[in-house]
Amino acid sequence: MSYSFRKIDVNTDIDVMTQLISQNLNTGDVLAAKSVNWNYTLNPIKNAEGLALLDEASEQQVVGIINQSYRQFLINNKRTQVCLFGDLVVDSKHRSLMPAIMLLRAAISKGLDNAALVYSFPNKKSVNVALRAGFESLGKITRYVHIVSYRDYIGRVIPWKLVGKPLSWLLDTINKLKHVLVQRTAYRHYIATTQKLSTTELQTLMSGSDFSRFLMAYRSAESIEWRYAMNPFAEFDYLKCLHQQSNHVVAYAVLERSEKLLHIRDIYALNNESLSAMLSFCISRARQLGIPAVSVGYLGNIDIKKQIVKSGFSARETDRSVVIKFPDGTDANYYLNTDNWYLVDGDEDH
Repeated sequence: MSYSFRKIDVNTDIDVMTQLISQNLNTGDVLAAKSVNWNYTLNPIKNAEGLALLDEASEQQVVGIINQSYRQFLINNKRTQVCLFGDLVVDSKHRSLMPAIMLLRAAISKGLDNAALVYSFPNKKSVNVALRAGFESLGKITRYVHIVSYRDYIGRVIPWKLVGKPLSWLLDTINKLKHVLVQRTAYRHYIATTQKLSTTELQTLMSGSDFSRFLMAYRSAESIEWRYAMNPFAEFDYLKCLHQQSNHVVAYAVLERSEKLLHIRDIYALNNESLSAMLSFCISRARQLGIPAVSVGYLGNIDIKKQIVKSGFSARETDRSVVIKFPDGTDANYYLNTDNWYLVDGDEDH
């Protein structure tokens, strides 16, 4: 078969994009339509676009799509345009390796024409396709978990009435007392509120943070509003951490709630201490809501990983890959060294 490519036209291709996502990602028509609308129409990044794979044997019918969103990253502490890939979809009739690889290679070439870096979060089935298309493996997002209540976990393995209930109560009491003690000593100078950050607060935090030295997405109020408040797939809560004396914002977090888990989709801080304080307040929030566990996904600098573990989180699964592609002639060691990065789940735009 012979294939060609063209830029997606949201006005004329919206129906075929919705159909491809619905049928090949098994989302159903309603969720597929919401995904297309969110990624292309509502996206505040005005040059969010995509590439279409055309089947030359069927009058250039669109048989594949890939979403490309350009956004700002901090690279060497400078705001730089990068490109994120999402929603790689190829129709089942064309799902040999070659069409998907061809579409990815064309998208990589186009992305690097307009950006200093291309990155993506392929699923397990797509990782090898991405690597064959020219991406480099950066690593995997690690899930870190803090148990707030041991009731559900102990009940799975220990008879509940005889041993499980008193043991759960004892562990939960120790856990709570330890957490309260840490907050009243190490983090006594901080307070948390369930409010969004203002544009000025976020800009001040970004410009003054020790973390700005990392390779990471630049946070703007507009992009946070789109990514979370306008997200059609989930609802999110916000926390911001302030220093009591100065009343300055020193950290923020975006939280996704479920019955069993409070997941930190995004977190950013002024320094390691305020990061730990924010994680501690996330644990407090889960306890207030009666949610038994808190989790956060992270890939990047080892000192940040140590800070997450020091804050009472344990590493669990590492099953979500991150791949990158940078222009030939650039410093590969800089880009492929995970110690230079700061990535969380919110960077996936999912």
